Amino acid sequence: MSNKATHISSTSHSYNIPLKQKDNARVVDTASLLILLTALIAGLSIAVHLQNVIVIIFSSLFILVILWCLYRVFKGRSLPLIFVVIITITACYFFLQGTGLGMFMGAMLALTFWFYVRLKKRHTVIISGNGVTVQTFFSAVYTWPQLMNVVIKDDLITIDTKRNKLIQKEAGEDLTTEYEAEINEFCGLKLKTTGSAN
Repeated sequence: MSNKATHISSTSHSYNIPLKQKDNARVVDTASLLILLTALIAGLSIAVHLQNVIVIIFSSLFILVILWCLYRVFKGRSLPLIFVVIITITACYFFLQGTGLGMFMGAMLALTFWFYVRLKKRHTVIISGNGVTVQTFFSAVYTWPQLMNVVIKDDLITIDTKRNKLIQKEAGEDLTTEYEAEINEFCGLKLKTTGSAN
């Protein structure tokens, strides 16, 4: 996936600027381990409780895949997202076959998966004709009338809201001074037309 900031020309301008992200590999690996260990418990419990030959064969294959994934994580390799999705869905299905505790474990697994996906998401700031969207772990959308100022200087994006909230994010790449000037000019124009400019 390209890290480059993109400028999309349409009826209105749109700038998509990737943000510098903290190295959260350790947290992502921990979430992966939680998903895999919970799925392992699900596979073992379903094999023990249902004692059906087909279920035991399927559970054994499922457990082997989980063990292979655990091996990859312990070796420092990341898991492909498709593996995590399939394991999570299958484990949730196994847990939903149970009662009480099984449903609770399925809900916890789904929550851990949601957390995992949010951690893997690319953080960006999108500046468009509608406003500014800051996409990090949680997303925030600010329309132009809600903003006092939006400026980029030395790869630092500063967003000042009318509610005295100051947001500063560092761009994940070196932006040229021309590109910064283009974005700043666009933001100044949008702030002026909505009566928000200082």
